[in-house]
Amino acid sequence: MFGQYLSRVLFASVLLILLAVMLFPIGWMVITSLKSNNDILVGHLWFTRYSNQIQAMFMHNGNMYMATENGAYLRSDGKTHAFKTLSKGQEVASAFFKAPGRELIQATKTDVRVRDAVDGQELRQIPVVDLPWLWRENIKSSCVAVVSHRAYVGHLVLKSPEEEHQSYPGQGVLEGLQIVDLKENRYLKTLKQDEGLPENNITALLPWGADLWVGTTRGLARVRQDQVVQVLGAAQGVPGMVQCLWSDGTTLFVGTEDGLVLLDADGALIGRLGQSQGLLKDDVLSIAGAGSLLFVGGPTGLSVYDRALERTVHVLERSGQQPWKVTALSVAGDFLWVGTADGYVRKLQRERYSVEDENRAPETPYNIRWTNYVQLWKNISFGTYFKNSLIICLITTLIAMTLATLAAYALSRFEFPGSNLFSTAILATQMIPGLMFLIPIYLMFVKFHEWFGIQFINSYKGVIFVYSGFCVAFLPLFRSA
Repeated sequence: MFGQYLSRVLFASVLLILLAVMLFPIGWMVITSLKSNNDILVGHLWFTRYSNQIQAMFMHNGNMYMATENGAYLRSDGKTHAFKTLSKGQEVASAFFKAPGRELIQATKTDVRVRDAVDGQELRQIPVVDLPWLWRENIKSSCVAVVSHRAYVGHLVLKSPEEEHQSYPGQGVLEGLQIVDLKENRYLKTLKQDEGLPENNITALLPWGADLWVGTTRGLARVRQDQVVQVLGAAQGVPGMVQCLWSDGTTLFVGTEDGLVLLDADGALIGRLGQSQGLLKDDVLSIAGAGSLLFVGGPTGLSVYDRALERTVHVLERSGQQPWKVTALSVAGDFLWVGTADGYVRKLQRERYSVEDENRAPETPYNIRWTNYVQLWKNISFGTYFKNSLIICLITTLIAMTLATLAAYALSRFEFPGSNLFSTAILATQMIPGLMFLIPIYLMFVKFHEWFGIQFINSYKGVIFVYSGFCVAFLPLFRSA
């Protein structure tokens, strides 16, 4: 009895292993079809998570507001490690701006939200764009600023090469500088590249007096009364992509990939800071200041530049063995808050630059791209392919089943000379590689067209004819049944 039980267990185990081996490629293809192109190219075995990089951060009345690619959070007293989630998921890529009074303005991918600056409670929403969730993951960052009761919102939209020339619902509103009236609670218009902006991808916003400085991926623009009045590019000393903006009231600091550019109120070039002045890198990701000190965040750490001494007085490159990619900075009293790309928020004492406290933004969900299936239907003629396969399979199945069933019935019920040889000959055709039939079938179709005028090449008829012929080879199976 035990031997029979053991043999059954072994037999079942072997079958399960064989089943797993056969199903593994199918499961792996399904998983791969839901990955991002970057995950596939890098070779990640499993889904990666959305980035919890700190994109924006500031302190207000002891509250710390911060935004990541996949969430907007509030740490209520700036001391505890507990975060209150303001928004998360597909609606995010948030940015904050402190408006006059008790109002805090939050920009998301689809709307503008007015919150109470004390507790973060949402007061009202102002819809901007009805953007399908499938397109929302293309928005990598947002920025918002307020000038004269108007909120200005910009997004950095990154699309794959396949999506670059495609349109989507809400594109005319999303790509450019969105203008929202906070008094009337309504969206007004979108200022775009054809109206003077250097680029529709907005990376940074900074109000200065009655003007709004707009950083884009191709330079800097000054907007006044919803009109572009000045554009600064490489010729004016602002090269490439603007990554951050900050002002002390007299000087405009523009962080770019090629250094920190200093401009006066008229946009005239004052100077430039980079590695030659002691900064860790020319690539400037974030800026903040206090007095004569200028804090500059880069991809490898933090640089502290003293404008009075005209030199870098301190650099902070590592925390343990992990390099700092400083993406957000905020000064509050005697402390400097540093947000990094790995999701950490660190509280530094400004005199010693020692880490007094640190914690991390909440984990983000896995990056599962259901949009891949949408792109499958948009980028290639998948609907046509599916229709062709459906038509060919249905007709082939109908013809082959009809012929094979009738022929098998005749061969099994009626004995005549050569019946067994006929069945064996049909089955023997399956022993010949299919490639061996290609040239003879093609030549036969060419002759059919010449003799009878019937077009078999590049048509449903030809494919159905060939498939039906091969499927009739199952005739001996029907006969034995």
